[in-house]
Amino acid sequence: MITLRTICAVTTALTAIIAIGSLAGCTDTADSSSKLTQTAQEQENQGDFTAQDILTQIDDPLLDGSAYFGDETFEKNCEKLYGIPLSDMEDGGIIFASGGGNADEISMIKPKDDTLGEQILTERLASRGTTFETYKPEEMTKIENAEIFQAGDYWVLVISDDVSELTDKIKNITE
Repeated sequence: MITLRTICAVTTALTAIIAIGSLAGCTDTADSSSKLTQTAQEQENQGDFTAQDILTQIDDPLLDGSAYFGDETFEKNCEKLYGIPLSDMEDGGIIFASGGGNADEISMIKPKDDTLGEQILTERLASRGTTFETYKPEEMTKIENAEIFQAGDYWVLVISDDVSELTDKIKNITE
């Protein structure tokens, strides 16, 4: 039985996803992507990188939406996505399937209180499960096989059919 609470939760989650996705195509990706890759490589060599530096190196056609710390979209949705105010976050980013029909996402966060990272992403994963169990149950396998891990100073959630490949890529970038 679908309750009003479930409908509200699904509606809220979809609204957040659509809001984030609506701004995803607002940049010149060819030029900014090469600059970001160069900057990421320079910062990686120094051991100092941002979530955006890392996530822009992920090449997955399903993950076509993004929001990063410092973006207006991330600022407006941080608490909805992660349950903490932006003021409690040092850095973060999310890449996701903007169409809303796929559960695929990579969330990368660096909360000011590092001991909360795993808990925050565990709650995010549970929220995705709640959304997709009635909305699109065939996506639940991705959610059930998702990985949460620490990479450098960041906590990462990977929801995808290619969890191992994406996890390895992130770990290689951050090592």
